Amino acid sequence: MPRLLYNACIKRGLSNGSFRSLNNLVRTLYLLSLVTFVTHLAGCISAPDTSDPNPSTSIASKIDVGGDAQKGAASWVEHRCNNCHGTNKNQGTSPIDPDNLVHTTYENLVKYIEDDMPKGYGPHTCVGDCAKDTAQYMLYWGTDLVDPGAKVFAKSNLSCSEDATLAHDKLVRLSPIEYVRSLKDLFELDSIPSLDGFPEEELDNGFLYAESVLAETGEGYKAISEAVATAIVSDYASKTACTLNNENCAKTYISNIAERAFRMPVSTELLESVLSVYEAGARESIQEGVHDSLKLIMQSPFFIYKPRLTIGSNASGSSLDQYKNASKLSYLLTGSIPDKDLWADAKAGNLDSDNLLQHAQRLLAQPETREYLSREFIARWFKVKNATAIRDDIEYTALKQQVDDAITFILNTAWGENGSIERLLTEPAVGDSRTNQLTNDPSRVGLLTQPAWMAAFGSSERTEPILRGVFFVEDMLCREVPTFNGDVMFPEPVAGETLRESLKIHRENPICGNCHALFDPMGIAFENYDQYGNLRTHDGGSVIDASGVFPTTDSTYDFKDANDLLNYVANTEELRYCTAKHWMAYAFRKAVPEQLNCELEGLVDSVKGYSGIDQMIIETLKQTAFFGG
Repeated sequence: MPRLLYNACIKRGLSNGSFRSLNNLVRTLYLLSLVTFVTHLAGCISAPDTSDPNPSTSIASKIDVGGDAQKGAASWVEHRCNNCHGTNKNQGTSPIDPDNLVHTTYENLVKYIEDDMPKGYGPHTCVGDCAKDTAQYMLYWGTDLVDPGAKVFAKSNLSCSEDATLAHDKLVRLSPIEYVRSLKDLFELDSIPSLDGFPEEELDNGFLYAESVLAETGEGYKAISEAVATAIVSDYASKTACTLNNENCAKTYISNIAERAFRMPVSTELLESVLSVYEAGARESIQEGVHDSLKLIMQSPFFIYKPRLTIGSNASGSSLDQYKNASKLSYLLTGSIPDKDLWADAKAGNLDSDNLLQHAQRLLAQPETREYLSREFIARWFKVKNATAIRDDIEYTALKQQVDDAITFILNTAWGENGSIERLLTEPAVGDSRTNQLTNDPSRVGLLTQPAWMAAFGSSERTEPILRGVFFVEDMLCREVPTFNGDVMFPEPVAGETLRESLKIHRENPICGNCHALFDPMGIAFENYDQYGNLRTHDGGSVIDASGVFPTTDSTYDFKDANDLLNYVANTEELRYCTAKHWMAYAFRKAVPEQLNCELEGLVDSVKGYSGIDQMIIETLKQTAFFGG
C-alpha cells in the first residue's frame, strides 16, 4: 500500500489543478485516513502471531467471521450509521457501546442491521454484503484485542487479584484541547491554536469524550489543520529550516513530523503513503506538497487517536512499549505529545519504571502541567471549567474572570509541598488571577465558595440549593442519589419566606422526603451566598439559617454553615476515596468499575495525610495498572 493515498487521490480526480480543491481534498484525506487506519487494523488483527503457541484460540480467530472490516468502515460512514449510533450518548438517541454489543453473534448482528434499521433515512439500505461488512467492522471495533499484560511497576503493595486490574480503553480520541495542545508542541507554535467557535461536546462522567469523531468535531479539526498547515508554509524557511528548493529537506521534515505526530517510529509503508501526498502537491511547488502532507498528518487517525494497538510502526515488543508509555504519561499530565526529554528516553529505550516516575515528577513540577490539570481535571470535576457553559445572564468577561480566579485558587491550594485536597476545600481566601495569588477572605472557604462555583450552581432567578446539594453528595463524596422519574416541581417562592422554608415541602412529602434528606441540607448550607456568589445574611426578608445535619458513614454531624460543613468533610476518608475515584476516571478515561475498589483503596491509603494532588498522581502510576497492557 505504498502509494494508496496518492493513487486514490488520482482516482478521485484530485491530481493536477483540482488537487488543491479544499472541500474535496479534506473529504478525501479524512475518509482515506479512516480507511487506511482500518486497513492497518484489519491486517494487524488477521495476521497470525507466530509466537502464539495456540493461534487457533486467539481473539482474532474468534471475530474474523465474515465480512470485510475495511469496507464496513466505509459503509458505516456512507450509510450515516454514526448519526444515531456511537460510543457516547452525544452521538445520537440510540447509543451503542461497542465493548458490550447485545447481538453477540455475527449472524444475529447482520440480521439486526438488515431488519431493524429505520426506514427512509439511509441505514435501512445497508443489506447483504453491506450488512455483513458493517457487522464485521463493529466486531473489530468492539473487541478488546490486547491482553492486559503485566504492570510496569513491580513495587505495588496491593494484593488485588489478577482479574481486578484496571483495563485501558483500546482506542481513545484526542479531545479538542489535546488536539490543539499537541499541534502547538508538534510545530513549536507561539500559542495554542484557538478553539473559539469549536462545537461543544457533551462529556460522560465529566471527562470522557466519544471514541469516534463526530461530524462537527471533524469539521473543526479540518479547519484547524488547514490554518496550521497554511501558517507553516507561509513562513516556510523559518518553520521547517529548509530552503524553498530542497526536496530532500522537505521530505526529512515531513518524516520527522510524522514520527512525532504519530508518537512512534513510522513504518516504511505508512510513511510512503504520507509522502505520496507530498509528491502530488509538490508538482505545483514544494510548499504545496508540505502543506498537503502536513494536513494529512493532522487529520490522520494515527494522530487523532491514541490506540493501544500501535499499528503502522516499525517498532515492536519492549521498544514499542517505550513509545506507548511515553505517550500515555504525556497525555495524562500535559494533554500533548511527549516533550523532547521524554521522547529522547523513549527512543533510547530508557523508560523503565524508575525513569517514568522521574519524568512524571519533572512534568508535575512545571507550571504549565499544573495549569493544564487544574483546568482539565479539577475544574471539570467541580463544574467550573467552561465560562460559556455556566450562565447566560452574566457577561462572559465577568464569568471568565471568575473561572480564571478559581483556577488561581486551585493552583495555590492543590499542588506542591503545601498543596492538599484539604486546602482546596478549606482555604479561607479567594483567587486573584491578576496577581496569581490568594487574597485572604475568612467569609469564604475553599473552591465551593468561590464565585465561579456559585454561578455554576445558580440561575438568574435564585440560588439552586438542590443542585448544590446533589453535587456535594455525588461529586464530593461519590454517594449515589436515586433517580426520580416523575415531574420535579420547584416550590414557588413565598413573600417573607427563605428558600429553606420553601423547601420544607420536599422534606415533609413522604415521596420526596427520603431522597431530599440526602442532599437538601448540604445545598442549604450554601444559602449565605446568592446566585452570583455574593455573601448575604438575609433571604426574603428573613435571616438565613444555613445549619443542618450531615449524615456520616456511621452517624451524623451537626454543622452551622458551609464553612463548618466543608471543614468537617475535608477530613473524611470518604472525600479521599471520592477524589481518588475521580482521578482514576480521568486518568483512564472511563468510569471506575466497582470491582476495582481494591486499587482505589490502595491509592487512598497511599495518600493519607493529604499530600498534594501531584503525590496522588505519582501513587496512581505506582499503585495501578496505568502502564499495564
